[in-house]
Amino acid sequence: MNVLRFPIPSAAIAVATPAPVDPAVAAFQVRCFDAYRNRRTNRNLNPDYVEKCIGSVLDLLRWSGQTLTSVTEADYEAWTTHLALLEFCIAYEGAQERTSPWIRPSPS
Repeated sequence: MNVLRFPIPSAAIAVATPAPVDPAVAAFQVRCFDAYRNRRTNRNLNPDYVEKCIGSVLDLLRWSGQTLTSVTEADYEAWTTHLALLEFCIAYEGAQERTSPWIRPSPS
């Protein structure tokens, strides 16, 4: 039961099936990430932080089923909405578990 009337995650929000990637696009993507990695580490940013940033972009691409050249702002908005809903659901479930036993309904 969706008591709070938040959208229930559905198949529309699920991870998309990745499309076959053109080798030229894959090579371009690798060059982009290498250039980003080099530029950011040359500015003395922590390499772990830079890898997490790249990992976030790769997560978006994996989730949307798009490539770096075809991902859109709408894909990003849908992905961040999906992440926010997941975070809220996890927090809500955690709050339910922490609720006092006399407030929760008994499992009868």
